[in-house]
Amino acid sequence: MDIKSSKRGALEVVILIVVFVVTFSFLLNSFLQERNVAKQKQLTGELRMLRNGVALYTMMEQKKPDNLVKLCRSKYVLPGDSKKQGFVNLASIRVNEKGEIVDPFGNPYSYDKEKPWVASTTKEYRFW
Repeated sequence: MDIKSSKRGALEVVILIVVFVVTFSFLLNSFLQERNVAKQKQLTGELRMLRNGVALYTMMEQKKPDNLVKLCRSKYVLPGDSKKQGFVNLASIRVNEKGEIVDPFGNPYSYDKEKPWVASTTKEYRFW
């Protein structure tokens, strides 16, 4: 009788561990998906901001910015105003160790001066 109860206790522990592992894997997967969705939303906002910044720079300076770093460092003053404003919001911009502006996934943005167009170099989001 004592052996049966110890086997039953061991089986209960194994079942409890399996339930815990399965629950944990579902929670982890959900968390990772939510994090990815948040990065996608951030990427959409950053692309919009950078593209609008390129358009504003082109309109104000009558030329296209040479690169994204120059775009981010440049400022303009509206007529009748003395306050300098940036073409992009630098608070949301991240720069890697090479000095490149990177997307939420850590990959640098590409800038085609001829079109002009800003895109992510992250494989899944190149055509956004």
